[in-house]
Amino acid sequence: MEPVQNQFRSSIVEELEKAEEEHLKSCPEADFPMRLASIIVDGILAYLAFTGIHSLSNTLGLLLGHLGNTSWGHYFKPEITSFLVKQSTHIATLFEISFKVLFAYLYFVISTSFSGGTPGKLLLGLRVLNPDNGKRIGPGKVLLRLLIAVTLNTFSFGLTYLFLLFSKSHRTLHDEITHTSVKKVHGVK
Repeated sequence: MEPVQNQFRSSIVEELEKAEEEHLKSCPEADFPMRLASIIVDGILAYLAFTGIHSLSNTLGLLLGHLGNTSWGHYFKPEITSFLVKQSTHIATLFEISFKVLFAYLYFVISTSFSGGTPGKLLLGLRVLNPDNGKRIGPGKVLLRLLIAVTLNTFSFGLTYLFLLFSKSHRTLHDEITHTSVKKVHGVK
């Protein structure tokens, strides 16, 4: 009886995924104000996270720098305590860089590939999709899209988003290059 239930469940999941893809494919492209709003929301959320990581890094640096003067320092061999105190700034910096890169990857790449968008996009009802079939895009393509977007917008001071205003497909230059689309899926009239 168990295999029949699993087969039934998987067919329901497949049908729901197909229906969602068809719906998402027919949704309109996100306009410039919505995309700008999602960039602002994502910027605020990322800033808060990066500030928190920076504060944790500073705290770690201070704790390690004063390890020899605390009772915790006596739990380690003297040479380990000395090394941690001397290298506290480097350890804290490595911690900060590592966690900021990990956060950025999880926030921008993994959330987009698994959920269809960053938290800012999802809050505003936007999804990053393949325009042909309405499916979410994989992590490799999301990373490529992000790298192209950052590169283009860095060198043009963000002016490539103006491409969206004049594009017949209502897609940005990095969307055109990576063959992706940002759709408005929530609150569509």
